[in-house]
This record gives sequence, C-alpha cells and structure tokens, in this order.
Amino acid sequence: MEFKNAHIEGKSQDESFDQLKQKQIVTHNKLFNYNSSFESKSISKDKIVVAVLDSGINQNHTELKGIVKKSFNALNNSNDLSDNFGHGTAIAGLIASKNDDSIGVTKNVVIYSVKVIQDNGK
Repeated sequence: MEFKNAHIEGKSQDESFDQLKQKQIVTHNKLFNYNSSFESKSISKDKIVVAVLDSGINQNHTELKGIVKKSFNALNNSNDLSDNFGHGTAIAGLIASKNDDSIGVTKNVVIYSVKVIQDNGK
C-alpha cells in the first residue's frame, strides 16, 4: 500500500505503509518518553481498567479483540454495541492494542466500552 504525497514533518513524499508506521512508532516513543526499561519498571502487573465513553467499540477489530471485557449501551439500554460512527474504536486503539508493533499507549489494560454517542456522532 502506498500513500501518495503524505505530509510527514512538513515534507511531501511518497512512502510505504511500513515507512509511515515506523515514523509513527518513533514519534509515539518521543511523545511518551518511551523506552523498554521504563515500561518494565513502572507498569504494574495488575491490569489497568479504562472505561471508554464514546460511540462503542468494534470488539472484533484485530488489535482490540480480547481487550474489551465489558460493554454497555447507555443510550437505550440495549444489546446494540456496534460502533457505526468509528470514533470509540479509534480511541480504544490509542489507549491499547495487543500486538507488539502497535501504537497503543499500554498493553497492560482492559477496556470497558460504554456507548453514549449515537451512530451520527451526537
């Protein structure tokens, strides 16, 4: 997959998905002051529980499968937990993901999905 004229750090260039992903990882590590010794010393063995109050979370997403432990639809107390708006899934992906090469802030987390935003974003 190629991204044409991607704007990274003020430059217009053609880059592959892998090149863009590597730059994203480097930027993420700089933003969060990440290094492996910091992570191994400072993160508890207990899972951090994060409730995402948003448009729901796609629990079948490859990066999030198994991380979302509980879900609730606060809009109408139904079983409709789908994320047709997409925002909640994106936020959950920023918080955590299960693959080693992903960008989630932590791998030591479980997520509770609380749907409070309608499919139209309101």
